Amino acid sequence: MGVIARVIKYAFEKFVTLTGETRKDFNINTLLYTPAGDDSIPLPDERLVLVKVDGTGSYVTIGVLTPSQGAKPGEKILFARDNDGKVVSKMSFLGEGTVKLEAESDLVKEIKGGKTETIKGNKIENIGGKFYFGNNSQNMARLLIGLIDEVINLETFGAPPRHKVKPTSIQSLEAYKDQVRNLLKENV
Repeated sequence: MGVIARVIKYAFEKFVTLTGETRKDFNINTLLYTPAGDDSIPLPDERLVLVKVDGTGSYVTIGVLTPSQGAKPGEKILFARDNDGKVVSKMSFLGEGTVKLEAESDLVKEIKGGKTETIKGNKIENIGGKFYFGNNSQNMARLLIGLIDEVINLETFGAPPRHKVKPTSIQSLEAYKDQVRNLLKENV
């Protein structure tokens, strides 16, 4: 039989130990059991599911009641919250095959060997592949493609006489426009 408790405090050394209040002023210390590879400590006042371990008289925590983030059947959403419970970052594995990352602050990707790549706002540093920029990606693509078109159509004045952009340069700039379109393609 299970018991519901409210998180009072936590401690961790090698394993997470939670103190849960099952009724007013009656606290139980439990080890937190989670899926393999999951390191997540519940916030104060969240509800725990405690299960009694046969023959020992002790309890373990096997689950935490958390608010849904909108996952549909077959999807998985992982999220982190601040101390007030506000969601500050989220990774969604969506049913159509999209992986969506959301963050209130910077997104940092650390790669073995000490290489670090950072996305700050709409500034991209050392990034390859496709990234979703939310509602701004199409506007950003239009802005960059417009800039490339201006370079292609650039006119000079005064001496020497007017110049045109070399056909090979136009080819390179058109290829660059295709790269911008692919990089900033809306996928979500």
